[in-house]
Amino acid sequence: MSNHKNIAIELNSVSKSYKLYPSPLSQAVDVLGFRKVFFWKNQNPYPTHKALNNIDIKILKGQKIGILGRNGAGKSTLLKLITKNYIPSSGKIFVNGKVQSLMDAGVGFHPDYTGYENISASLIYNDLDKKQINNIMDDIIDFVELGDYLHQPVKTYSNGMLARLGFATATAIAPDILLIDEVLSAGDAYFIAKCRSRITKLVEKSKCTLLLVSHSMSQVLEFCDYAFWLNNGKIVQSGEVFQVVKKYEEFMNGEISEKDVLANTKNMNIEKNNNFNKISNKLIQEPNFVPFKDSSKIKHINFNGFNFIERDGISRWGKSNSLKFNSFTMANNNKQINEFISMKNARFLFTIKALKKNSYNCRYAICIYDSNGKLVSDILSGNDSFNVDKDDYERLIELQLIPIQLGSGEYSVSLSIHDYAPIELLNSTKRYDLLNRSFTFTVKLNESFECINSAFFHPGQWQFRKL
Repeated sequence: MSNHKNIAIELNSVSKSYKLYPSPLSQAVDVLGFRKVFFWKNQNPYPTHKALNNIDIKILKGQKIGILGRNGAGKSTLLKLITKNYIPSSGKIFVNGKVQSLMDAGVGFHPDYTGYENISASLIYNDLDKKQINNIMDDIIDFVELGDYLHQPVKTYSNGMLARLGFATATAIAPDILLIDEVLSAGDAYFIAKCRSRITKLVEKSKCTLLLVSHSMSQVLEFCDYAFWLNNGKIVQSGEVFQVVKKYEEFMNGEISEKDVLANTKNMNIEKNNNFNKISNKLIQEPNFVPFKDSSKIKHINFNGFNFIERDGISRWGKSNSLKFNSFTMANNNKQINEFISMKNARFLFTIKALKKNSYNCRYAICIYDSNGKLVSDILSGNDSFNVDKDDYERLIELQLIPIQLGSGEYSVSLSIHDYAPIELLNSTKRYDLLNRSFTFTVKLNESFECINSAFFHPGQWQFRKL
């Protein structure tokens, strides 16, 4: 076990198992030891479930980690081991610093105490004196916006109100390690926006270590730099958050099988400036595409005067035997690039390949996401009708943005091919192919716009006249 001062959390060969009892009575008999002295002793032991299986994790101070996985993957168990609510069945856990957890709304509050009384009790528990409590109390009251409800017992609160109170109280004091388990999913949009702002300020100001469990990929991309993906108690993949999110989304929506995932589990050791573990090539093999940033692997294909970039490592959801994307490139007028200037022209070009002779009516979509994973633009084509009566049929599709109106930043692109249908029926139509968040580009501001901080430059026409 390491004792390095820069390590916040370390797990060495940690497992956690639960016995599966057929009834509460069986559990009581086993826990109290009666099975050993009565006839139950000759029965087979109760079956066990391994919530976590031989996990190795090292997280450095100040890192922001997202934890992904389906329900039952072991995410909450992992957090409860770190907070020492659970004891591991095997292995060792090292936690360096004060831990603050946000896992269940209202946990730790006395149901008969008022909101004020629960806030005070929580702050006293954190060894604050009366003056400190008074100062922090004002901040909490201002944040929760519960008004007269703070004079009422918390047992009368809704889940959203409990989430507000618990979140504000837990984040009023900067911890060394902050654990958040789906708390941001409770409450309305206004509250969630306030929570995001509060977490951002807390993490940046205190430099605390953040572990975030969420089913919202946009939240994970917004708050975290690294991530790991749990499945059936094992770590499937760890590394840079964007790459892990892509593979997890592909698993949840695409063609990666459960067998492939379990065959390629990896343990996690997050270190700054290190090369991270990569998921096995068995999960996805698309040798026709090469990452933009790796110029040594870029392969160019000339098609109608354009050199198309091909790349591997893409996230392909589903593999149609009819139509598929074959190549993709981005351009500024006639120059192939992946860096654009706001309010200048941009072109997205891709080729599709028909694998089956048929008549097709297609609609194409290009989705653009910002660096936080939020969808900022969904651009749909009209109907593209064509007949395929020969093998190796390829078709060129082009989208021109005249001009591109996005603000400065880094963006990712998804491409999809659907059967044509009215837009309101698009989600129910057949999807031939989808490349999820598989391409990136950057937008920079025109020199004349550098003083303007805008995410989008909306076209408009001003008029001035005397009334």
